[in-house]
Formats: sequence, structure tokens, C-alpha cells
Amino acid sequence: MTNWNLNPNAAYLHYTENETVHGVQFAGAPCVSVPLVCDACSSLLSKPIDVAKHGLIYAAAQKNMGPAGLTIVIIDAALLDAALEVTPDILNYAHIANAESMLNTPATFLWCLTGLTFKWIQRCGGIEKIHQTNQAKAELLYRTIDDSDGFYRNSVQASFRSINNVPFVLADTAVEKDFLCLVDQSGFRGLRGHASVGGVRACIYSAVTLPAVEALTDFIQDFARVHG
Repeated sequence: MTNWNLNPNAAYLHYTENETVHGVQFAGAPCVSVPLVCDACSSLLSKPIDVAKHGLIYAAAQKNMGPAGLTIVIIDAALLDAALEVTPDILNYAHIANAESMLNTPATFLWCLTGLTFKWIQRCGGIEKIHQTNQAKAELLYRTIDDSDGFYRNSVQASFRSINNVPFVLADTAVEKDFLCLVDQSGFRGLRGHASVGGVRACIYSAVTLPAVEALTDFIQDFARVHG
């Protein structure tokens, strides 16, 4: 980030806290002199985020909070009146805030399920505890990949590796096809990498338990022993 060429006159800086396709994540919020806007769709409530450093944080619920169709917005009160005059009421955060998020009929079922997730996070010990578990899951997976003597490979620099999305490839593409077939047959779903990059990707959001990741790493190690 020290090499970024930023416009000091920009209205804001937008960044995506966690990029899910390649498994890249910011270690912390960028330090900038303009309002900071964060797409936290895949990371909000999976780790602590310094809200005070941001002008606005938004996140769709479906990764770590609840069902698809609900978006959480956290905005600095000083920015509420910055909307253009042409902004429709339904997209005007000042109007939404004044109506206490009841400007239109809310998606009550989504609100209910997301609220239950908030209570579950509290029962688990809060965001810090959730983050510790997510770190442990990610570290276990990355260590398994890194210790495979090149059988599996992840190309992301260690300091920027995502704790939510762990992509990797197999050195032999033919064996990779066998891996994807067998891992699915073994009960591990959704391991195929994003269509734009291929490979393998383990999405280990907060609802995925540590024992589930331990079972996956056991499979990964067993597969390498048989096919390595």
C-alpha cells in the first residue's frame, strides 16, 4: 500500500477487504486521507474490523451473517447528508437511518435469521473468538498445502492470505480432476475453484467448524500419499 498512487482529491477510496476468487485479504484497513469505503461482504463478522477508520462499510449477509437478500451498511453519521439530490429514497442512507431501516417493508425472515446468527456469535464468545477459530482453520489448511512438497500449491503471499477462502492447485492437472471428483464423493461439497481461475477452493466461512476443516485436511493428506 505504500506504493499506491492515490488522488488526494478523491471523494473516497473503495477497497474490498477480502477477495474471494484468489483468496487475498487485507491485513488491516488502508491509511488514507479521504473517506474509506469497504466492501466487507465476505469478511464482516469473521474478524474484527476497525469501524472508526471507515466512512462506510457494507456487506451482503450471505457469507457470514445470514441468507442472501440482506445487506448491512455501517456509515459515519457525518456522511449521511452527502447523497446527491437525484439519489432515490431507497438508496439514500440518511432517509433509511431516519426511518430506522424501516423506510420500506423489511425482509423480516432475513432479519430474523441474521439476528439469530448475531446471537450465535455472542454465544460463541464474540467476534474475537470467531476470529480465533477462523484463523485456526485457515492456518491448518495452509500448513497442509505448504507441507505437501509441491503436490498442492497456493501462490498468495503469506501475509495476504485469506482466512475465509483458501484456493490451491495440484501440480498435475489430470490428478486435480481426480481430486475434485473424489473429494465430492467423500462428502466435501463446493471445492471446485471459481470458474475464472479453476483449481480448488475451500470456502471456510464462520459456520464451517474446525472439525470439518480437520476432516478435509485429512482427506487432502491421504490423497497426496496415494497419488504423490
